[in-house]
Amino acid sequence: MNTTLSYFPAASRMWSVVPLPSTTGTSLPLMGNVILSGVDVIQVTSIECIYLNIKHSHESSRIAHGTIIKSEISYCFVVRIESITSRQTVERLMDQCRKLDESSNTTHMEYWVKIPDDRLDSFNHCMIKGKKSHFISCINGEVLPTDFRRTRNGFWEDGKGHVSEFRVFMDNVSAAEVIRKYVRGLGYIYREYDSMDRLDYVLADRGLLSIWFRADERHSIKVKLKVDHRSAWPATDEGKDAHIVRDGERLYVVSTNGATFFNVESNGIVSYGLTEGYLTILVADFTLLHMTISSDDVAERENEFDQSIKYHLGIMDSLLVETGNGKLDKLFLWAKHDLLEFYSETGVGSGWFAGFPVFSWFFGRDGLWMGLAANMCGLGEITVKHMQTLLNHSRNGQIPHEIALNSGNQEYEVSRTSTDTRFMSIDSNLLWILCNHSLKYWGYGPFPDSVEDKILGFSMSCDTDGDMLLENDFKRGLIGWPETWASQRDGKCVDINALWIAVLESLGSRFNSRDLQVARERYLEEFFGGQEFIDSIDSTSAHRVKSAMLLLPAMFLHDERVKEQFSRLRGNDMMTPWGVRSMSVEDGKYDGGYHTGMVWPLMTGWFSIAAYRQGFFDQGYDQIKTFAENAFHSTDPGRINEAYASDQPTPTGQFAQGWSSSMFIMSLLGGMVGMSIWSDGSNDLKSVFNPHLPEDIKEITLRHFNWHGEKFKVVVNNQNVTMEREE
Repeated sequence: MNTTLSYFPAASRMWSVVPLPSTTGTSLPLMGNVILSGVDVIQVTSIECIYLNIKHSHESSRIAHGTIIKSEISYCFVVRIESITSRQTVERLMDQCRKLDESSNTTHMEYWVKIPDDRLDSFNHCMIKGKKSHFISCINGEVLPTDFRRTRNGFWEDGKGHVSEFRVFMDNVSAAEVIRKYVRGLGYIYREYDSMDRLDYVLADRGLLSIWFRADERHSIKVKLKVDHRSAWPATDEGKDAHIVRDGERLYVVSTNGATFFNVESNGIVSYGLTEGYLTILVADFTLLHMTISSDDVAERENEFDQSIKYHLGIMDSLLVETGNGKLDKLFLWAKHDLLEFYSETGVGSGWFAGFPVFSWFFGRDGLWMGLAANMCGLGEITVKHMQTLLNHSRNGQIPHEIALNSGNQEYEVSRTSTDTRFMSIDSNLLWILCNHSLKYWGYGPFPDSVEDKILGFSMSCDTDGDMLLENDFKRGLIGWPETWASQRDGKCVDINALWIAVLESLGSRFNSRDLQVARERYLEEFFGGQEFIDSIDSTSAHRVKSAMLLLPAMFLHDERVKEQFSRLRGNDMMTPWGVRSMSVEDGKYDGGYHTGMVWPLMTGWFSIAAYRQGFFDQGYDQIKTFAENAFHSTDPGRINEAYASDQPTPTGQFAQGWSSSMFIMSLLGGMVGMSIWSDGSNDLKSVFNPHLPEDIKEITLRHFNWHGEKFKVVVNNQNVTMEREE
């Protein structure tokens, strides 16, 4: 069976496509001199192509048909080739990854490379993930023990844990002592140790982790792992009485709460043992070892890895950005990949997990910010699935804040109060409606008005005093983002009502224009008509807090009062070289804490979009660049953390957070390129763009730009926008 291959050119190179005549039956190398009828001799030297099955093969492959991709300095093939085995794919990827070093981070779009500084540096988190399962380990390939319930390190399928610890000893030496290099590719992780290579992947469509080891000479290895059948928070059940069962070549560990299946193939001598819940796998005198860990008893099938790689490379079919800035272009590709990677199919629904390792279940607020980004870059089908899951778990029109993967008591301490987190938000409803209008704007099938009206009805019920503005109520769980001080924000809040005004404007003729005008003017008068930096207004007084919540009105409203206040949020008390603080250092609430000072990429994105909307283009661009700097200096290169310390660029929170990378997408597209986020009242394609490019970016090319089911190539600069349909 033939499989279509994909490519992605290096940043800043101009590529053209030259038709390749049919060469069926001709065996040609993928690199080296290529001679074709009607085509000059071509020296194929480029290593800037991603192949679906193999990359940069030095062997011959039978070509059915294909394309020559030509740049100013090199050429490469994009062809259809015969399917090959997973082992061949794995070994070719190992060979390619061996050649990489950290300089490859700025020359190769498809890899992130890390050379650990020392042993401790190798204990930072990394992840590989499919739709059904994920494996979170350290850079060195080991998994250390955690609570293994909220912190979902190790190997998980849906809401069930399988492996909570994973230790590797090569010739009796720990992996942490001999790790040389770590490479994250699209759908796999490679590691180079002193004496062997390793490549891990998780299948895209089912719960199976595959780990390969390869050595140039005969070596021994011991893998010690803990099989732990705990259920994810808030469930409390866990496996007991674990024991090994052998069934021919298959091995599985069974407990009272599940079973985990193992398959080990090697040219060495394999033995097993189970002691106090720890399974030990010993392999002596080997050069090749393949181990799978799965949630069912179905062995890995031939070419399943190829299909998984194809799934991850599918990210190339949606929007691609070429700015001439290699860091921005690469991060855009990988931020989109986060949207693909975080997508999960579970027993309670499908959509985006919010972050890893702790927030690996469904959230309303988080996933809906991700949805706005996904719609803009051609991944709206996932947005629909996430919104449907939220709708399925809604209650009387209220969109949930948090959907756990297992049943149980979801009480959690919020603002020093035990709170049921299932419906702990007021803004999830508002973001759901905005996402629905975004779906319509970008040409995806939105949910019908009758469904939206029910969601809208709940939001309108939050206007308890009839003044057309919404009131937070901590006791009812109706709160916004800053959860640690949510109990101090009862009443009308600046961020929630900015979203509310945006919702009312998005409804157009479905909402009374006079009521919209009343709500808008009342909001502006109460929050921007007197004292500055008003955060909330309760029944007795207005409360001043200089925080990132004040950025939201500047994202949505064009008014001189909003612009004037935003201009006073641009100082060093809020800004850092690595992003925007959640609270000003000048505010009395500031302590550098989680919601009271830490730098959040989420808020950095809010600031960047607001800066472009309000005409502060240079500062908007400055903050866009912080996303790239954080990603390129990440402990797991290419990832953007949930948050960073307020006084130094130390990452904290989740090492992989969905809305962090999504806000980079929105900042670049909604800010610099000036694309509408959900609607500007027009269906004219050219009206989508209002670019404000910095001096060092002369033009931006958008490929595979999706507009109502059609793909376009769009080129924007500060004077003009050109577009043409793609074939």
